[in-house]
Amino acid sequence: MLAIRTTNAAPRLLMRRDIVLSFFGWAVFLTAAALYCILYTQFVALSTDTFVHSFIWGFREYAPWLVITPVLMTQLRRIHQFNNSSFVFRYAGLVILTLSAALITRVGLEMCFNPELGFVAGVVDFFPIQVSVLAFLVIIWEWCLAPAKVENTQPPPAPSADEQGAPEFSAAVDRPKSQSVLVIKGNGERLIRWDSVEVICAAGNYIELYCADEKYLLRASMKQLEQDLPAGCFVRIHRSYMVNITAIDRIITQAAGNGIVVLRNAQQLPLSKSYKQALKAYKFATSQSAQLH
Repeated sequence: MLAIRTTNAAPRLLMRRDIVLSFFGWAVFLTAAALYCILYTQFVALSTDTFVHSFIWGFREYAPWLVITPVLMTQLRRIHQFNNSSFVFRYAGLVILTLSAALITRVGLEMCFNPELGFVAGVVDFFPIQVSVLAFLVIIWEWCLAPAKVENTQPPPAPSADEQGAPEFSAAVDRPKSQSVLVIKGNGERLIRWDSVEVICAAGNYIELYCADEKYLLRASMKQLEQDLPAGCFVRIHRSYMVNITAIDRIITQAAGNGIVVLRNAQQLPLSKSYKQALKAYKFATSQSAQLH
């Protein structure tokens, strides 16, 4: 039986990609800096210097960022999941903490090689370059790696008189819908039909779509997706779940008023009390065969 998990798989893959890109980018930068130092010493300063010595100098100069950059990128990706007010506060805090860590680490490293250097003098000396590196990394991440914001330009459907006060569910949408959707699968994309999807599961900024033994990802929220689903195919049973009506086998009521939706493949999903009435109304309106106990 395929287990339904609300793990945000795609963001984890993106975070790992950020870490790999950060190490790769610094490796390229340090190599280029070492080559530049060799050219400078030979043609401008008219002195000899080895590639290893130049590489060590660059590593010493930017060593803190080899560790700070992956942490900075993963935290930036997490911060983009919050709302606007929390986003600004967390973003500013991350910038201040990152700059402080870079300055303290760089000055401490320099004081190990030059004990006569004072801490305040070191902070003043290295502050401009650390700020420049931080600004460059943030700009590059926001420009090239930041997740695109999904905007919904379609207004939500107006509820009918019978639906006032009841939770929203996908059967309330009554307008032409696409029968297919472009989803993420591994490193590529695939076009699948909505009627092949059995379960829709919220997973952070993504939606997990389960088709038999396959799982796909879609960049959207549950509320946005409800407005774009084909009418009469899916029903909301929980804040994190929607199911295909044809995939439901039976519904088990629990003592607290909640329930369990049992699918034809024997999977069990939670049924919230607030969505139970909506499911009953949908059942009676469409004469579905799922039984309520």
